[in-house]
Formats: sequence, structure tokens, C-alpha cells
Amino acid sequence: MPSDQIVSGPTTLTPFQATYHWRNKNCYPWAAQWFKSNLPGLSIENEGHSAEITTVDEVEGDVDLGQRKGKILTIYDCKIVMSWKGKTAAGDEIEGKVTVPEVSHEMIDGHSKYEYEFSLIKDDAFRTFLRSNFPPILAAKFDSFPKVLVEKHGQPTTTTPSGSGSGSATPQDITVEAEPEAQSTQAKKPVVEEKKSLVGGTSSVEVESRLAASAEDMWLFLTDEKRVPMWTRSPAKISAQVGSEFEMFGGNIRGKIISAEPGQKLVQSWQLRSPNWPSEHHATMTTTFDQGSDSTLVKWSLAGVPKGQEETLRGALEGYYVNGFKQIGLVTSPTVSRIIQDVPQTSSSSSSTARSATKPKEKAKRKKRTTASSSSVNAVGWGDVVTYSLVAGSIVGFIGIVWGSFRQ
Repeated sequence: MPSDQIVSGPTTLTPFQATYHWRNKNCYPWAAQWFKSNLPGLSIENEGHSAEITTVDEVEGDVDLGQRKGKILTIYDCKIVMSWKGKTAAGDEIEGKVTVPEVSHEMIDGHSKYEYEFSLIKDDAFRTFLRSNFPPILAAKFDSFPKVLVEKHGQPTTTTPSGSGSGSATPQDITVEAEPEAQSTQAKKPVVEEKKSLVGGTSSVEVESRLAASAEDMWLFLTDEKRVPMWTRSPAKISAQVGSEFEMFGGNIRGKIISAEPGQKLVQSWQLRSPNWPSEHHATMTTTFDQGSDSTLVKWSLAGVPKGQEETLRGALEGYYVNGFKQIGLVTSPTVSRIIQDVPQTSSSSSSTARSATKPKEKAKRKKRTTASSSSVNAVGWGDVVTYSLVAGSIVGFIGIVWGSFRQ
């Protein structure tokens, strides 16, 4: 793409835009109590069998609300363990447990399905009864959770953040957690990048897009594991700690943090979990943030892409990153992408490398001519020098005799 399509020139956000930062609220304590209050009492009955959820023994995980410009996102992922009691058609009383390893917003989005793990039951007919009848009523209750969560904690107010004058609506009690100062300082320390495995040539893939958020917000979107799921819709393991490992998109992308300059540049070793990606090869992802008056230009530059995978990786960057932000309404301009062939580094200076790259034939000719001249000189041995000297001496002597006879 032409370079004139790239918008640059960082400026500060206007006071109006400054009120549109993402806000985050931890709702886990309330959510745990909601599950413990609303799941017990759910009962099933069929062909003489009956069972009922009696208690919720464990709720483990995270529940958050995120908001920007009035749009609320539910981000949650919990493990729930419940106890049940039942009676068979023959009148035998049975009790046990059912575990749902993942109750998540991904189920609402259609990316995953609920799984149910029942404790061992000897009665085959009763076990079939439980597995057929409990999942539908539990799933219906789980699916109702995000709506109740938003109704309870996501209602907007007219409260304006301190220092702003727009009066824009924000969710009640939702606040932005400040990044620890020590972490920001430490994040600026560079570390040595992992050694890359040998591949048969590499390229760079660049994708950039303008997003309606501040550089600070975009930084948190990409480095705060509680905010990453807001646009990836999947759990993440990541921090801005230099040297720490990260995983995103369900572990399909992983690597390490190489360097971090909050709100400006993030450098990561980057590996795609794919059969076509060399298992020991790491590319280098450099993400830069160029803040404008009402948006931020974010550029993802992936260097070290194995030859032949450029288009695949271009699609992956657009699909994983840009489309993720597009789904939450942040992308404000068409995506610009390009593929650049990586130039192998040598011990010579960059200027000499450039000259050899632009005029290789001319340099080869010059080298050939120089070699030929050197060979001509070396071809004259010491024997030839002695011969030439004797001939020259004879000529001089002959001239001297002739000159002497003329004088007589």
C-alpha cells in the first residue's frame, strides 16, 4: 500500500475523547452469590425418576463488566460445582455432584458449549436420566446470567469522571485500575530475544488500523489479561512484565514480552500454533501506538514470517486482531496491510549492503577486472625479470660500442 495512506503525528486526546476510556468492574463476589442463590432448587422429573440441585459448593473464576461509549460487555469464566439429590423410579435415594468446568461468555457467543461432569452412578437408567434432563435447565439458567449481570451492575449514570466536562454516561461504580508504577518502570528494560530457528527465508507482514480509543486504552487492551477477553472473547495469559510468557486466542498465539513502553511500543516474540508453523521458530511482533486527537493508529508489524505463509499470516492478523476490535465498535477506518521481504543482515554496513543490492552486476564486473589485472602482474615471474635485464644490458652494451667507433 502507498505510504501516503499511513496517518501519523501523535497528539493528545481532546477532553471530549478523554471521557471515553474503557472502564472495568469486578463483579465476581456478586456473581458467586447469584449462582449459589439461583441454582439450588432446579429440579427434573421423568419416568418416575426425580432429582434436584441442593447446593452450590464452589464458584471459581472471574466475572467483569467492561464499558466504553455506553456499550457494555460481559466478561466471565467460572467453574461451578453443585450437589444434587434424587430418587429412582424404584424409590431408591441417590445423591452426587455435577461439575460444569466452564460457564463463560463464550457459550453465549456460540464459540463453546457447556460440559457436564457427573459423579459415578451405578444405576445406568438414572445416570441417563441425569445426563439428559439436567443440562437443558442448567444451560437456560446460565444463559440468563449475563442479562441479570448487566441489569444489576451495568446501568448508566450521569456521573462524570473527575477532570472531564462532557457529562457522558458511565456504568455505576466502574473504575479503571491504575498500572503499578514499579511494573511500568521495569517493563522498559529490554531483554535478549529468543534465538530463532533456521527457516528458508522470511518476510514481514504489517497490518494497521485506526481505533476510537486512547493509546493508554489500547495498551491495556493488549497487555491486561482481564481486558484482552473483551475483544478476543477468549481467556488470555499476558502481562506487560518483560520476559514473561503470554498466550492469547485460546493458546493459538504465544510467546514472550521482549520490551514494553506503555502507550508507545510493545515488542513480543510471537509464535502461531499451527501445523504449518515451524515448532521452534519465533517471529517478532512489534505493536506501535500513534495517538491522534480522536483516535489511535495501531500498527502490528510481524517480522520473521516463514516464506510461503505471508497471506495466511496477513489473514490471521486481520482476523485475530483487527476484527476483534471491530466487533466491539472501535475500528474507524479501513485496514491497511502490506507484505515486505526481509533482507538478511550481514557484517557489512547497511550502506554497502544497499549498494551491493542495487548494483550487483556492476560490482561483479569491477571485481573481475581487478582480479584479471592482478593475475597479469603475478604471471611475470623472477626468471622473466632476469631475462629482461640481460637483454636490456646487451642492448646498452651494443649501443656503447657503436657510439665509441663513431668517435674514433
